[in-house]
Amino acid sequence: MDSGSTGAERRQEPPSTSHSPGAGSEALRQRVIEILHDFKPAQLPMTLGIGIVSGVILVTLTISLAALVFRGDLASGLPTGVGMALYGTLAIGIVSVVGSGLDGVIAGVQDNTAAVIGAAAAAIAAGVPGEAAIPSVIAFIAVSSVVTAIALGGIGFFKLGALIRYASTEPAPSCSIARTAVRCCPRRRSCAGSPAWPSA
Repeated sequence: MDSGSTGAERRQEPPSTSHSPGAGSEALRQRVIEILHDFKPAQLPMTLGIGIVSGVILVTLTISLAALVFRGDLASGLPTGVGMALYGTLAIGIVSVVGSGLDGVIAGVQDNTAAVIGAAAAAIAAGVPGEAAIPSVIAFIAVSSVVTAIALGGIGFFKLGALIRYASTEPAPSCSIARTAVRCCPRRRSCAGSPAWPSA
C-alpha cells in the first residue's frame, strides 16, 4: 500500500472521544505529522501556484468586504477594518489547514457574513453620528467574532459537525463549495457521508 493511501486511511479513523487537556495538542501534533508525511516535492510548483492565486483572490475579496462594512461615515475606519479582516483571513487559513481532515482546503472570509455585519454597522452608524460609531462597530465585530469562534469551537469539541447533514436535503451542503477545489486535490475524498467527489 502506498504512502498516500496510508495517510487517507489514517485520517478516516474515528476520532478519539477523549477530551483530556493533552488530547488537543496531541491531535495537532499528529495532524502536522500527517501534512509533512504527505508532502511530495514534485507537487511543490503546483502547490505554490495554487497558493499564490488563492492568496491574491482572498486578499482582494477580504479588502472588498471590509470596504462593504466601513463605508459612508465609517470610511475613515477602513484601514483598521482591512487590517482586522486580513488577520482574520490568516487565522482562518491556518486553523483550516492544521485542523481540517480534508486535503486541499482553502478557507477565508465569506460575503454573506460581511453583508450581515455591514447591515449591523449601518444601523450602528445611523444611531451614532459621525466617526464616533467606528469604535462601536469594531467592538461589535470583535464580540461577534469571539461568539462565533466559541460556538464553532463547541461544535468541534463535542463532535456535532455531522448534524449539518440534517440542515438540508443535500448530503453535505459544504461539499458543493468544497468541490471547487477538487481539481487541485491529488486525492478524492468524501464529505459527511456523501459520495466521493467526481474526477476533474
